[in-house]
Amino acid sequence: MLEKDLIDDSTLPITTYNYSAIRNRLAQRGIRVALSTVIDRARGLGCYQPHPRKKVHDREVVTTAIGALIQHDASHHRWSPYAGERWVLITSLDDFSRKLLYAELFEQETTWAHIKAAKPPITQTDLVAGKAEFSQVSAVVQAGKIGNTTTTNTQRGKTS
Repeated sequence: MLEKDLIDDSTLPITTYNYSAIRNRLAQRGIRVALSTVIDRARGLGCYQPHPRKKVHDREVVTTAIGALIQHDASHHRWSPYAGERWVLITSLDDFSRKLLYAELFEQETTWAHIKAAKPPITQTDLVAGKAEFSQVSAVVQAGKIGNTTTTNTQRGKTS
């Protein structure tokens, strides 16, 4: 059974079960039971996992305007239990508004993937200084100069 294999897969940690979903699936098969019955059976079989207590979110916004700070992050996960490998989700969030500015899955985390991910939030907002800096960094990476010992005018911040 494919679903049992997913539950037993140690690379997919299960921290809680959705007991309502189990009750709904039983109802689709014509078996009507109370949610408390599903939970009691899970306890009896030794597979009950209580819902974890939610931590109080005490995040303080330290920026004063939209676009003042963009949070850029990458997460490596198996985004689907049916996926055979981990993928990288690269995201950019506006710190002030908490608006998701960019999100894309990549097969590998590379410098170019991060530059590609940084382009839309920088060029589609009013970060004029960021636009110039992004163009310079992008040109250097495309030219293959990262990691080389030679320094170009673009890398020094000068344009010809």
